[in-house]
Amino acid sequence: MKLQMVRHQLSTFDGGRFVSLDVSSSTLLHTINTEGTHFIRISGFNRGRRDRKISFLFDNQETVFTTVKPTGNSQLLLPHIPIFNALGMTASAKIQHSTNAWTFPLDLTQMVNIDNGSVLAVVVLNVIATTDAQPVLLKVSDSRRDNNSAVAGLGREALIELYVENSTVAFEILDGGEGLHGSFLKVDLLTGIFLFGDVFVE
Repeated sequence: MKLQMVRHQLSTFDGGRFVSLDVSSSTLLHTINTEGTHFIRISGFNRGRRDRKISFLFDNQETVFTTVKPTGNSQLLLPHIPIFNALGMTASAKIQHSTNAWTFPLDLTQMVNIDNGSVLAVVVLNVIATTDAQPVLLKVSDSRRDNNSAVAGLGREALIELYVENSTVAFEILDGGEGLHGSFLKVDLLTGIFLFGDVFVE
């Protein structure tokens, strides 16, 4: 008799949002909360222009290592990994660099130079990176959008990639944004890796 596979969402699935991989710690993707054999499938995409090395962990043990290419398209990263009778087991992912790979100023907005509504440059003099540091992104947005994203005339977000080249921190402006104002900036630090997936239970 052939067993039927039932498809489930990841336990961290939140209204269709992709899971953003944290810069300095592992990110929980799924907790197994039913009996049976589970097949976990994870895909992801890279918003940057440089490779990111990541790993997948099961109960905090690194098990699968892979590279997310900057193709702009989703990539299958974890193809139906079988998990047998592991009620309560967690599946997580992390970027492959040390916890303190990057050190930034406390106020990230001070790093960003705005000219005519767009990001002109990024000050990296006070940014420190280790040799194993994976590239990261600065997302610069209009802080007024936090309260009312529908208001016309608010700035469009900018995206900057920071990376290490020849032991030096460098940056590339992927999108300079528009309509940004120095008094209303919000800067978020991202890995640029976004994950999604599902679980099939037998």
